[in-house]
Amino acid sequence: MRNLFSFELSEKRGTYKSLKTLHTSHTMSKLNPYLSIAENRIREQVGAFIKEQIKQTEDQLFELIESSDELSLNFVLVTSITGIGKVTALELIISTGNFKRIDSARKAAAYAGVCPYPNQSGNIAKKSRIHFRANKKLKSLLHICAKTTCIHNKEFKLYRERKMLEGKHFYLVMNNVSNKLLRTVYAVVDSQKPFDPHLITLDPRFL
Repeated sequence: MRNLFSFELSEKRGTYKSLKTLHTSHTMSKLNPYLSIAENRIREQVGAFIKEQIKQTEDQLFELIESSDELSLNFVLVTSITGIGKVTALELIISTGNFKRIDSARKAAAYAGVCPYPNQSGNIAKKSRIHFRANKKLKSLLHICAKTTCIHNKEFKLYRERKMLEGKHFYLVMNNVSNKLLRTVYAVVDSQKPFDPHLITLDPRFL
């Protein structure tokens, strides 16, 4: 099962990379005044084919998750969290080894690139940065989920507003919210209880 997941995920990421390369090439080609209608049509057909391949791979991954009680339970738990959809839950389960290979929210945040690590040597300290091996696809999905969660969940909305009032940059705030979202994911998986959208976690600093 694990090897099959690894193969499917590798194929999915490779297809995403091909689609991104094609999209970039297509965007640049639009600046070419000599671009033929036939070439443009071929690019669109290739793009449609790659998107269909991505959909088929995702469908196969969903089938694999449904075939396992343990995987399907965690999938239901993760998607119970406001803002997290099926695609993000799928990416989280596979990337983290069903939350066993990457067994903590802190490790997951570093892996997803939503937790910058210090960049310093001796007495020289530079701006914190994201590791070059971070999963950019997962980071992008988490940012999308973070935006949705902040709209529909009061606790996350207040958390984002507090971070903005601290003067932090928007993208840094989204990293903070994504980090909090990952902590919620691992809390739900560890407790094996669905997310309660009405629960407000009090900040211990203000107790």
